[in-house]
Amino acid sequence: MHEAPVFAHHHMDSGKWTLYWLYLSVMTLLVPIGLAMILGWVPPWDRKRVDGVRLRGWGFLAVYAAGLVFVVPLAIGATGDSAGIRNVIGIGLLLTAVGLNIAASMKVRRGAPLTGGADSHFGA
Repeated sequence: MHEAPVFAHHHMDSGKWTLYWLYLSVMTLLVPIGLAMILGWVPPWDRKRVDGVRLRGWGFLAVYAAGLVFVVPLAIGATGDSAGIRNVIGIGLLLTAVGLNIAASMKVRRGAPLTGGADSHFGA
């Protein structure tokens, strides 16, 4: 008996493709911002919260990865068979991003010492 592959190729209207590419393009902006934050750069909108910037950078990358987990399989025609594992991984990544941002906020509130590096050289 022949089973359908998990990623079955089927016709997809151009509207869905446009939305997928638009979403991925916007989400891709998170990569350079997240990497720069991990390396110690503080975005202009975040200058008052210098402590924890690296944790927020990792959070940006976790949100980006979650976006890939949710959208890329749909864009290539994944069937419902893989939806469960995609949801578990994607939601896990989003919860990781939330946890990283909470940890960064707690670090700022407590005034915990930085783990070293460039964070201490950027500020308001």
